[in-house]
Amino acid sequence: MTPVFDKLPSTPTRVGGPTAARVLAAAAGVFPAVAAGALGAIAGTIAGSVWREYAAQRGWDVAGAVAEDVASLALTLYAVRG
Repeated sequence: MTPVFDKLPSTPTRVGGPTAARVLAAAAGVFPAVAAGALGAIAGTIAGSVWREYAAQRGWDVAGAVAEDVASLALTLYAVRG
């Protein structure tokens, strides 16, 4: 049995999020900070997608998903550390 997780055909793409962030940031006057976050989101989305495809081709579906989530959490904690 192959786990499905967030790869259902009905799951929308995450690539549109940075565009929405740009519009909201411009309206709030915090564009530079959100632009950096949006670029990071784009890079993370692409890197995560490439990693998940690589892992799936090798039968590492669950391990690939867990590794992606751990990397995402670690980078988030690093970004918000005070």
